Amino acid sequence: MIIGITGNSGSGKTLIGNLLKKEYNVDIIDADKIVKEMSMKGTIYFKEIVKEFGTNILLENGEIDKQKLANIIFTDTKKRESLNSITFKYVVDEIKRRVSLNKNKTVVIDAPLLIESGLNEICDIVISVIADEDVKINRICKRDNLDKNLAKARIDSQHNDEFYIKNSNYVIVNNDNTNLKEQINSIKQILESEMIKSKEVVVIQDRDIRILEFKRLLEYNNILTHAFTLKPFDFGSNDTYKKIQEDADNNYKLVCKLLNLNSRNIIRPYQTHTNNIKEVNKELRNF
Repeated sequence: MIIGITGNSGSGKTLIGNLLKKEYNVDIIDADKIVKEMSMKGTIYFKEIVKEFGTNILLENGEIDKQKLANIIFTDTKKRESLNSITFKYVVDEIKRRVSLNKNKTVVIDAPLLIESGLNEICDIVISVIADEDVKINRICKRDNLDKNLAKARIDSQHNDEFYIKNSNYVIVNNDNTNLKEQINSIKQILESEMIKSKEVVVIQDRDIRILEFKRLLEYNNILTHAFTLKPFDFGSNDTYKKIQEDADNNYKLVCKLLNLNSRNIIRPYQTHTNNIKEVNKELRNF
């Protein structure tokens, strides 16, 4: 099984990967470490970067000044896209090569640009790690010795939480490290479920509550008998609607059973009538 872990700066994705390695003895392929290896002085990757950004990004010893390069790409969208293009060209192939050579039953790819690079397509499951902005900023400041303005600029240049939720099977909310081990322990059970392998379903682990939501209801009527939320509202006495409600309820119970979820902890997107299902921006929590 190939598991992809991603998230933006300060989310704590590397910590999650390390916990998975410790608990389940998985092999970690760290994209940042590979980038570091491949950007050493004299490599093809190194030469492409210097060609694009100039020799002013180099230290006195001729190596790339990673802090200076980071400051450039996090404040200039075009420069960031240029670096990503070079990185995808060399690093992605190297990651795929290492995955193909790995003999472990489970391999984890830890990559901040997992989705953007297309590496998510080779993953059986994608786990995203998200956190509140102030939490991420504080972590970045502490880790990289940056002021808050630079840290915020990094966050602003990256995707928001919605992007990760829509492109993941499992989402860990990592605002407080105290309960991470419990969340990691719950992942194994989720990973063994067939339902989590469905691209239509996202499970969000938020403390003690597992949340199941559909990304776009109308696109997944093959999952449910009817294009309603998992747990439908009372449709009245119409015979057709009664049958629809029964089928939808049965599907709802099946999903909960497969994922070992408490049905009372399920989030239901807001909707009105069948012909007027509104696009979901924020779900209605039933707790």
